[in-house]
Amino acid sequence: MGRLFIVAGAAGQGKKFFFDKFNHLIGVELIKKLTTRKNGTNDDLIPGQSESDIDRKCQYKYRYGDDNDYYGIEKIDIDNKLAENKNPLVIVRKGEVIRKMKADYPDAICINVQSCLGADEYLAKMAEKNWTDIDIHARMRRAEADFEEYRKCIDVFDFNILNRFDDTINTQIQHVVSQIKPINRNNIFVVMPFAEKYNGVYTAMTNANGVIKNNSNPNIRIYRMSSEYGSYRITERIYQAIDEAAIIICEATEADKPNVYYEFGYAKAKNKEIFVLVRKNHDENAVRENVQDGENGNVKSVPKSIHQKFIKSVKEDAATNNRIKLIEYEDENELFQLLVDAIEEKLGILK
Repeated sequence: MGRLFIVAGAAGQGKKFFFDKFNHLIGVELIKKLTTRKNGTNDDLIPGQSESDIDRKCQYKYRYGDDNDYYGIEKIDIDNKLAENKNPLVIVRKGEVIRKMKADYPDAICINVQSCLGADEYLAKMAEKNWTDIDIHARMRRAEADFEEYRKCIDVFDFNILNRFDDTINTQIQHVVSQIKPINRNNIFVVMPFAEKYNGVYTAMTNANGVIKNNSNPNIRIYRMSSEYGSYRITERIYQAIDEAAIIICEATEADKPNVYYEFGYAKAKNKEIFVLVRKNHDENAVRENVQDGENGNVKSVPKSIHQKFIKSVKEDAATNNRIKLIEYEDENELFQLLVDAIEEKLGILK
């Protein structure tokens, strides 16, 4: 599956070097921006466009003004590359546009590239490279402004490359590549307690799997770790399953086992699409008060007070984070239909 890469950073920060190296390692295709600039040698620009054409072609979405000029990216250009199973890469300087793109492409990887040199060091580096015709102070001002854009939306960035204009940038780029995990848009991984009383909940999920398989996606796969067999360390396999999944379903009605909280936190840190399930009017007293057994370190269950704080936090997250969806259900029949609707809607966005 192709994946979108969004790269930010001011002129002269090392984006071109990053692109060339990154392209060599994993293969990406640069999406060119439309711009009102009359001319330019930048590889990512198509100069000489009118503002009205940019607005029309970019559907008033991925466009912005900058330094007396106007820029825009056509969404269809990104979608076409993804449909060809390629990795489109866009260079964007405005935080609000990056946030919009990340919302439309939740599994996109956002990377900021910036110099970590002071003005004198930067000037010396440019002299070493015989780049003496540039306005160093103007570049420093742009770099400062772009860092402010990065700071505004730091929560959507996955990596920040600090460029000293030496070999250390190669190590950082290699680290980025090593951390990018393939995503299977057909996989939906389930995090839930394995108690017998949840068998009906898991059956609702497998029934939803069957309906979606017949209706819209023959390759859909909703599964939990108990569905998997083999010789492996369970924690490593769970990490891998979460990394590979397009959506995580977390049953948190009682969530009296620590693994549910831990796996939810891991998925959230990975910017995954998460559906949190909570049965309406459930008995909070069903959440046991037992905590860690200090003698052997085995965790029996999580205190009710922690679970209540967790559910409150999830509700707050769901109100502000479009990657977290709270699904409250009366019974397994309602859960089945809610899951079919939510999964088909989300997979339509991720397609």
